[in-house]
Amino acid sequence: MAKDAIVPGKLAEQFKTEKETPYTRWIKAEGLRILNGIYIHDLNTVYLDPWPRRGGRAVFINHDGSRTSNDCYVMEIAPGGKLSPQRQLYEEMILILSGRGSTTVWNDRGDRITFEWGPGSLFGIPLNAHHQHFNG
Repeated sequence: MAKDAIVPGKLAEQFKTEKETPYTRWIKAEGLRILNGIYIHDLNTVYLDPWPRRGGRAVFINHDGSRTSNDCYVMEIAPGGKLSPQRQLYEEMILILSGRGSTTVWNDRGDRITFEWGPGSLFGIPLNAHHQHFNG
């Protein structure tokens, strides 16, 4: 692996000036913001906006070093609440910052699994799987 990657000038200029993409337009259309940077002191203190389609509050985070290829978001589920069922064309890793609850994951055949989580839990949602999160 090369110690220093060489990026063609044209590509570097595009990344330097690129401000809006279909991805950033989608996040804006969802009514959410993107926090950029290389460091966030405490994810528990970031301001969250309502995310009506999902039924929670959230903010997206894009690390400057990876642009949008390794983005993440912080989401809050109201006490005793739940998020809307979701299905996406990507895998998702979830880290629980605080609280307790459960998640149900199912496939098109109807096979279901439900598991509980708490602070520090880390789990993945498989590619193209239906799922729903519940705050206990």
